[in-house]
Amino acid sequence: MKIVHYMQYGMTACMREGPPNLWPADHAWSSDWNEVTCEDCKEGRDLIHTYKISPDGGAITCLICQRTSYHPKDVQQKYCGACHIFHDDIWPPARAWCIKHGLSGHGRIHPDA
Repeated sequence: MKIVHYMQYGMTACMREGPPNLWPADHAWSSDWNEVTCEDCKEGRDLIHTYKISPDGGAITCLICQRTSYHPKDVQQKYCGACHIFHDDIWPPARAWCIKHGLSGHGRIHPDA
């Protein structure tokens, strides 16, 4: 069975490494979600956030590293000092993957990075 990954801007939602021509023969890519069969990619279809803001708006918790910041600018800018990322900069389809696997070894989490 062929595994079809969601790809856009040269990135897959499951953060698969390497160009498609180096993938195994049973892997392919599509920019149409309806054709995607990769379970990890499919988790990125819905818009999710990689952070939670506290009910009082005074803290932000990173769902990638589980750390919480109470600094007003971190909350305002949706920034994680531990991960060194602005959460809104993470390519939306890759957010589920980042929460599940962390950022280790993946400096490119946005197409413009």
